[in-house]
Amino acid sequence: MPVVTQWLRPEEFCNIPRPGEAPLTAYRQPTFYKSMWEIEGIIQGAGMDNRWFISALNIVASNRGQLDRVFFGELDPTWVAYGFFVCKFYQDDPLSDDDWQVVLIDDRIPVGSDARPAFCRNPDPNIYWAIIIEKAYAKFAGSYEAMQGGTVVQGLEDLTGGIGYKFDLEKREKEWIPPKGSDPDRLWSEIMEKFATEHVIGCANNTKGQERPQTTKMGLLLNRAYAIVTGGEFEDNRLMRLRVPLNEDGTALEWNGKWSDDSKQWNNRLRQMLAYGSDSEDGCFWMAYKDLCRHFNKVYMCRMLDDLWTRVAVRSRWMDETAGGCTNFISWRNNNQWLLTITRPNTKMVIKLSQPDARKSAGNGRHYSNAIGFYILKGNAPNASRDEKRRKLICIDGDEEDGGDFVFCKGPRFSKQVLAEYTFEKASTTPYILMPFIFEPGRESLFKFTLLSDDRDDDGEPDFYFQNVKPEEDWIRLTIKDAWHKGGKGNQFVKYNLPFQGDKAHASID
Repeated sequence: MPVVTQWLRPEEFCNIPRPGEAPLTAYRQPTFYKSMWEIEGIIQGAGMDNRWFISALNIVASNRGQLDRVFFGELDPTWVAYGFFVCKFYQDDPLSDDDWQVVLIDDRIPVGSDARPAFCRNPDPNIYWAIIIEKAYAKFAGSYEAMQGGTVVQGLEDLTGGIGYKFDLEKREKEWIPPKGSDPDRLWSEIMEKFATEHVIGCANNTKGQERPQTTKMGLLLNRAYAIVTGGEFEDNRLMRLRVPLNEDGTALEWNGKWSDDSKQWNNRLRQMLAYGSDSEDGCFWMAYKDLCRHFNKVYMCRMLDDLWTRVAVRSRWMDETAGGCTNFISWRNNNQWLLTITRPNTKMVIKLSQPDARKSAGNGRHYSNAIGFYILKGNAPNASRDEKRRKLICIDGDEEDGGDFVFCKGPRFSKQVLAEYTFEKASTTPYILMPFIFEPGRESLFKFTLLSDDRDDDGEPDFYFQNVKPEEDWIRLTIKDAWHKGGKGNQFVKYNLPFQGDKAHASID
């Protein structure tokens, strides 16, 4: 962690000469934003393990409108002059009764012995929007130290309230990047669609310790999230503009391949069309789309929640017998279960399960003791007793296509949330069963379970129904305790007379 020596307002630290800088001859006027049409880069604070947040903030800042929405309402010049700012962050946390948390801060900024901001800052010493947002988020998290440990997707969601995705291009290469000759490919179409719908988009090359000299020699950083600021097809060239957070000295390594700042591919017409600039150290550069696919293996997208979403959220908890664990254990049937009825074919749904933020319990966003996940199970077959509305008690192993009961599973993962997008290809009058779980039985926790789907007709009527399972008022439960005795003869049967007539009974042996 950086050493903080004092707290100063922007007009104070902006007007203190930096080490090696000549005495100031004129007053420096601090400015919140440098430009009204584009946001410049960010410098991460030295010694801070919050790259995940800086990366997310860099991606969100690629869309000026989304960055402005981090602040509660419009920035009031009077409040800014007096040094007061109000930010809002999305809190997808079962411990919270509200999805948004409003944070009020002043503009006194922690600085080090060199009188520079001790944590993140903008490359222009007179600009301070990133400093304010980081301070507000530190208050939201509990402290600057509590910001250490997190994910880019979490940062995107906290800053925007949207739904964040991370696409693994290596695992889904054939799906997203077809072989040569397939034009257009799905990833390009997806990115263009997201730009048109106000998504914010980023990319990274995450290596998990592997060396990739073919990427680093081209001026790209490994394990660092880049913002995809814009992109499109220009004169038959698919181009993307990227931006990376800057180094401590305010510079950055940049792409040095085709369409880089000094590339011969540029002509005067394209320079004028794309407002091309050749600052080789500002962290911004253009590159060909095919090179992005070659050198990056993760793409981040965050969709904002708009009026077309149908949203259902449930707050509950695993406790006592409802902490049944996954289907490896017979107690899984006691977990919380809900019915999901799909009324239209090809209904695409985003399902998200969240547990309490570890920063509020373990003090670090990486330490989660519960591995969480959820199942989509085939519902009970309809009959006279309307079992299709009841709790699932028996699961036939195997996928739905093979005659089993497992439609989809996400997790378990030791993380703040698990999220998946699933398309229900067929409408069905028999409800599916949704069941969130913790991998091990007996582990208790709060959770929040959220379902989101597009209202394709925009008529206010959802394309699905979500409800509790039918109460078990007419069920007969019977437990028999017995034992097989050592030394007994083989092929011996134990017979019990059970008080069930008519419908079949569900039985299990522990």
